[in-house]
Amino acid sequence: MRFAPTILLLLPLTLLSPQAQGKPMTYPQLLATRYATGTPLPADFQRPAPTFDFVDRAKLPAGAKVLSAARAKNGVVWAVTDRGVFCSQGEQYVPLRVPGVSNGTHLPLSPDLQVTFVTDDPQGHLWAATTHGLYVTDGADWWHGIDRRDGMPYDALTCVHLAANGDVWGGTHEGAWRLRDGQFRYFWGKRWLPGNKVSAIWTDAKGRAWIE
Repeated sequence: MRFAPTILLLLPLTLLSPQAQGKPMTYPQLLATRYATGTPLPADFQRPAPTFDFVDRAKLPAGAKVLSAARAKNGVVWAVTDRGVFCSQGEQYVPLRVPGVSNGTHLPLSPDLQVTFVTDDPQGHLWAATTHGLYVTDGADWWHGIDRRDGMPYDALTCVHLAANGDVWGGTHEGAWRLRDGQFRYFWGKRWLPGNKVSAIWTDAKGRAWIE
């Protein structure tokens, strides 16, 4: 199956500056190539195809399709499916409930918050993209939220991707953003994307970010 993502080449432009005394200077710019539906993709294009083998599908509703899943360091599993969002609890999977209280501090949660995508990081934290921002948790009592009050350009998220270099990418129905070193950068409109509705983001071994 062929896909039609936008590729952002995360290879900074290297230019010569008069002030550099002949030494190359790197400028924080991005090259973007857009691929519309039906346009041939590069020969090395490969979309990730996670299997989520750690999810015990027998404990999910019959026929549920796993859309994304993550496992915390403590072994807790979260799974976003076409039948709802579930987390492991003992020997069963139960509907995920995002707590309103964490370590004695009330999380500023909207009553209509929905988890749309989950992933995990090498430290075993769970990352949940939601309709009201991004939440990071240890799968137990520690929770941390990131949303527009922290500078997030658009916080109704469809997906989240954690790049190997530490970048955090968020996809939305209104483009995509990247969080790097505490700073957000927003990608919206035909300068970057064939369409603003983003359903998936991933990075490859060459440092390129693919936005679909």
